[in-house]
Amino acid sequence: MSLDVSSRIGPYEIVALIGTGGMGEVYHAKDSRLDRSVAIKVLTSARGVERHELDRFKREARAIARVNHPSICTVHDVGEHEGVPFLVMELLEGETLAERLELGALPVDRAVAIAAEIAAALDAAHNKEVVHRDLKPSNVMLTPNGVKLLDFGLAKLRDGDYREGAHEPTKSVPLTRDGELLGTLPYMAPEQIEGQETDTRTDIFSFGVMLFEMMTGRRPFAGNTRSALIAAIVGAQPLSASSLQPGISPALERVIERCLAKERKSRWQTARDLATELEWIAAGAHSQAVRSTFGRRQRWRLILIGLVAVIALTGLVLVAMMALAPPAAAVARYTRVTFRHGAVSSARFTPDGRSFVYSASWEGQPYNMFLGRPEGLDARDLSLQAGRILAISPSNEMAVLFGPQNVNRAFGARTLARVPLAGGARRDLLDGIVDADWIAGTNELAVVRDPGNGRPWRVEFPVGTVVHEARAAWSLRVSPDGIRVAFFEGPGLFTTEPEAMITVVDRSGRKSTLSKNWAGIGLAWSRLTDEIWFTATDGGRQAPWLQSISLAGVERTIQRAPDWLVLHDISADGRVLVSRNSIRINLACQLPGDVTERDLSWGLAGTVRDLSADGRTLVFRELLGNDLRSTTAFTYRRPLDGSPAVRLGVGDPQSISPDARWVLARLKDSLILLPTGSGSVVDLPKGNLVRVSAGAWLSDSKRVVITGDAGNNRPQGYIQDIPSGIPRPITSEGVVLAAKAAVRENTSVLGRSGGRWALYPIEGGPAQPVPAIASTDIPIRWSDKGRVIYIVDNTDGPGQPGRPTADVFRVDIVTGRRTHWKTLAPSDPVGVEIDRGSVVVAEDGRAYCYSFLRRLGDLFVVDGLK
Repeated sequence: MSLDVSSRIGPYEIVALIGTGGMGEVYHAKDSRLDRSVAIKVLTSARGVERHELDRFKREARAIARVNHPSICTVHDVGEHEGVPFLVMELLEGETLAERLELGALPVDRAVAIAAEIAAALDAAHNKEVVHRDLKPSNVMLTPNGVKLLDFGLAKLRDGDYREGAHEPTKSVPLTRDGELLGTLPYMAPEQIEGQETDTRTDIFSFGVMLFEMMTGRRPFAGNTRSALIAAIVGAQPLSASSLQPGISPALERVIERCLAKERKSRWQTARDLATELEWIAAGAHSQAVRSTFGRRQRWRLILIGLVAVIALTGLVLVAMMALAPPAAAVARYTRVTFRHGAVSSARFTPDGRSFVYSASWEGQPYNMFLGRPEGLDARDLSLQAGRILAISPSNEMAVLFGPQNVNRAFGARTLARVPLAGGARRDLLDGIVDADWIAGTNELAVVRDPGNGRPWRVEFPVGTVVHEARAAWSLRVSPDGIRVAFFEGPGLFTTEPEAMITVVDRSGRKSTLSKNWAGIGLAWSRLTDEIWFTATDGGRQAPWLQSISLAGVERTIQRAPDWLVLHDISADGRVLVSRNSIRINLACQLPGDVTERDLSWGLAGTVRDLSADGRTLVFRELLGNDLRSTTAFTYRRPLDGSPAVRLGVGDPQSISPDARWVLARLKDSLILLPTGSGSVVDLPKGNLVRVSAGAWLSDSKRVVITGDAGNNRPQGYIQDIPSGIPRPITSEGVVLAAKAAVRENTSVLGRSGGRWALYPIEGGPAQPVPAIASTDIPIRWSDKGRVIYIVDNTDGPGQPGRPTADVFRVDIVTGRRTHWKTLAPSDPVGVEIDRGSVVVAEDGRAYCYSFLRRLGDLFVVDGLK
């Protein structure tokens, strides 16, 4: 049965559908008696349900109710509603282990910790005569409070007294149906596949498969067919886990091998022994790290002793010299507090200033939150994936923004939640939030909210009280006295144009603009100087630096650095949390005949724009050395064989002509032609157009199609003769042409209107819808005489967080068939976001290029800044 929102099952009010399975649906519900959120699982259909499905449902209820353990999902209630049984369980927040494994192997220490919790949960179940029999990553939930074991629908139960050994088979009917194996084949034990009696050691084999997968990112047994997989599980020996993951210790290797033994008597005999061994390995790894650190310190101590004598003699001379020298100015001291490979998106001091919480992506893993101390190398994993720390209240309650992040846009409209720093349940507050901060002296928050649908963003101070509206606002911080909020506002987050301003608004809505013409992120109030400190750049060649401005508008520079600085927070005693970042936009290409990609990066910020018809020449935009206040970009071409790049001129390139003689480029609101060899720049007439963009060539290299706007904010497709023709409309208003794939076989152009793609005949006539191309697809190249088009899947949506990969498909516009062509991804995914709009493919598919941004950085605590 399906339940509507706000309908009721007894005392439970349905809030939302969480998910559906083969025989049931799970809902988020509210228990009106205890005012708590729960999960309700109901069978899909009341009538016609098979007996085995009803038995499985009852078995799950009995199994969960029988075991009381913090790592096993708790059952609250069971019952029937209109003849349909339902099960009420605790509502869990987090992701499944299967979802996490889609990103690859876990760090070894993290995998061991998770495995130890699972083993402890299995031990508790086995002690209550419950054998799970369907252990797999999708049945393990990773929550902020630890592991939760789910779905006991295939569990094997033993009723009555139980006096045999823990590993003895239970005397229940085998769980099979009409010769079908029930379970999940890749995780089944040999005896399960062969239809033998199962016992607790069956779970231990499945556990071993999961542990191997957590460690290596792949399963120990594989097969191209079902029968081949069965044969591998029953008879083949897996590869050693350490051959796939060198970080696995011999002790851990032995644990995995013993779990995966074909004979049950050779496996771990109890989950308790297995959990104990994993806990011992985890503790030993920590001790080894301590001993290693101690050993290194001892070696350095011996070296330092040898240097002391020399330094002491030199010091006598230096002391005398320093006594005569004038006092030196205070120098800022940077203490690095993160040491892993990745980037930090946000950080805040705890109220006592002795610790800090930060959000980071390490080793290519999803963003997570950590608690660290300036004097310590280790940080505690808070297990708050996709969380961005915004503020910490005096009572140690965190304001956290949950939602996808990436290296380029860590902000966005997300869900704001309150989470106790000491640990506890996450409590969601608001959706559509961009930024937030606690209001001093209260338990309230100030927020920036994006209401969607292109409406102005709202600054609410406190929540619900709108004091300001802007096209975009970010880096919101409340003043120490709780009277004002300060933030950046401008045309959009992270625009490369220096158009943002620093705005201060009080509770009555009175606004002050303190400074303009910045491109920046990172703002905080200084309690020592009564100033607003911020990191930003004015759009020139200087990377963002740290500066301040008073409420009277007096600006001063605090600190410059050769790399990017981002201000995160200022403590009460004046210490500063900043991240120092290295940022580069790279060019990656694969040539015809090559099997690996080449790095063709030239400057620091190159973006792929087009590929020549023969797939051998790349055209790209480069921002390095460009003053954004006066120009847009530089256009370069570079052969894919690695020959040096050649600068063609100023402008943002759009496409290269089929004869490779010209590059169509955009300069401000006009289009120009840049010669690839000798010749002069050609300005193309605009006619009555106010703005033009997105151009592509016809095959004769004598005409281009463009998207133009005649000043009515209604885009339209135009065609223009080269070099002096006036643009002529070829589509109706409201149509935006595809950039690289605008022209199809010189007869029609591809454009989008209202989210739908269509072909518009160049010589006039009705538009032909192309439903095979989805609204979120990015068309990049026609092939097979206009029947097939290469597209990039952009299902995250325009302006939304990207991924470190880009999936390219070939779409047959006649049949609608989508064929996966290639997944593009750098070999090192750390700190990467692919610009999916930059992907270009040669017509024959033998060459391609794309751009990706990589940001790497570390967090520093800085003393001595004034």
